[in-house]
Amino acid sequence: GSALIDTPEANPVRAAYAAYFYGSPNSRSSWDLTAALYAARGASSYWDLVSVGYNKVEDDGKNAWQPSPDLEHSYLLKKADDATMESVLSDLMIKPPSVAQ
Repeated sequence: GSALIDTPEANPVRAAYAAYFYGSPNSRSSWDLTAALYAARGASSYWDLVSVGYNKVEDDGKNAWQPSPDLEHSYLLKKADDATMESVLSDLMIKPPSVAQ
């Protein structure tokens, strides 16, 4: 989020970060954006999709991937390093919105 300070105040991502941080964009690690990136671009070169098995959640909230049975669950196994992911996400956050024509 730190690069957002150099974007126009009308940038919707900057506005969202400013609202969240009570007035100004802030640098805060958030891997939540990876879900949106996966939805938009798929696994690409960022992740491998693991889709055989299931995520078992225990009563205490702990969870672990189980190889069987296959219950149509999936998870992303990161291939790109943190610096690459930070750069990709930051570049997308500061990109000006497209104008529909």
